[in-house]
Amino acid sequence: MMGRKKINPYLDRPDMYVINQYQNVVDKILVTMTPTASFTAGITLTFDSGTLTIDWKDGSAPENFTSDVEKTHLYASAGTYIAEISGNLSSITSFDADTSKIALISGFKTGLLTLFDLVNNVYNGVLDLSNAPIAISCNVGVNSNLTQVIFASSGNSLVTFFVGYLTKVSTYDFTNVPIGGVFYAYIISTLTTLTFAPSGNGALTDFRVYNTNIPPIDFLVFASSNGSSIRVSGNSWTATEHDNQLINLDATGWINGTLNIIAGNTARTSASDAAYNNLIAKGWTIT
Repeated sequence: MMGRKKINPYLDRPDMYVINQYQNVVDKILVTMTPTASFTAGITLTFDSGTLTIDWKDGSAPENFTSDVEKTHLYASAGTYIAEISGNLSSITSFDADTSKIALISGFKTGLLTLFDLVNNVYNGVLDLSNAPIAISCNVGVNSNLTQVIFASSGNSLVTFFVGYLTKVSTYDFTNVPIGGVFYAYIISTLTTLTFAPSGNGALTDFRVYNTNIPPIDFLVFASSNGSSIRVSGNSWTATEHDNQLINLDATGWINGTLNIIAGNTARTSASDAAYNNLIAKGWTIT
């Protein structure tokens, strides 16, 4: 009597193999770090529920985060380590990892981040925040090889503190991210395009976009910003661009501000005389 042939569903049904291959995959944030020997990295996560764990990937045991408490780790040897953060990623509301030798982040998925701080790292390439909407504070400055930031297409709220200076970004696109308050994107020779949302932006208090290669800013998209400080010097603007920036700023109706525009831009012409005089009359200091 012949026995019944045993069927291996993974060989005879490759589609079943593909389905089962990924059914237990856990979402993880991968953080590539390139520490020197005896370097202490630190990451602070704020989260409102669940558990979050980090595996530093140097042979040490995984550790659990405590919300809003910095988790530090000593890397004894220099090298490249791809740390893994797992758990209830969607409950994360703050990610703070300044000066931690972070070179790349992938799989970044969070709730609404009211703080994202990645200042003074060694980020190399594209920072993808498309699954991590932001609000209030976002700092990606002093990452000299950061080339692009991709923001979420929806779910963002007003960002009142943005720092993105000293990077290698060519375009900052805030079409889906309302901006107000403090905005710094300066000393970026590669920056040629700066786009803001056409509506929904707040008032500016301190705006610094200098030593870049962007055209004049359309300040009409921002809420009334009386008493604001604006620095747009060193952008190599032509006389016409210089004129247009003054005309645009005059059209906002804002009063009592300070404008640093002269140095590093071609001198304005008589085409902006009316705008210049109007701004002075409205309490602006122009240097």
